[in-house]
Amino acid sequence: MISSERLANLWLTGIKIIIQGGPLEELNSLLGPLAALQQLESSQRLREMYDQGKLFYDFAETARWLDDEHKPKVCEGLELLGAHLVWLLSKVEQAEEELKEQGWQFDPATRTAKTIPQANRPEQFINRVIKLVFVYLNEQFSVSNSKETRERIRKYLTPFFPAEMLGSERHGSISRAIESHLEQIR
Repeated sequence: MISSERLANLWLTGIKIIIQGGPLEELNSLLGPLAALQQLESSQRLREMYDQGKLFYDFAETARWLDDEHKPKVCEGLELLGAHLVWLLSKVEQAEEELKEQGWQFDPATRTAKTIPQANRPEQFINRVIKLVFVYLNEQFSVSNSKETRERIRKYLTPFFPAEMLGSERHGSISRAIESHLEQIR
């Protein structure tokens, strides 16, 4: 499977992975925004960083102690950093919005997703993610709804979702999502 950091990089750069329509591509579109938030924190934090950068730029631009030779280079570097932060901010806001549409939000304290109170059916999102991981594992290793498979899925998704939402026991959330998928394809 693909690491959280790799998912974030793929999602941020817009790189499509594997075959179009394959489970990893869809997983990237679902988990990519969450992975990006894990790497970049929140739009609020990026706005704070941008505001701090603007202060540094203003300070460098008006600094008397900075000679005329170095001032343009320092200001240019700060402008490039500011432009990159603006781009990252737009991507993080997009990630936050995509999660919100699914009934989830990023929790910076736990660095995982959590459901939004009164959200409209957020379990559909996590069930879809579980199903895609199962489909990928089944394509690669011909797995079943076994304890080992459920543990593997739980282990992979634990960085993204609270552990209590990833029950790997026989009648837990992972097993139910797999059974639902298997019933659909029968």
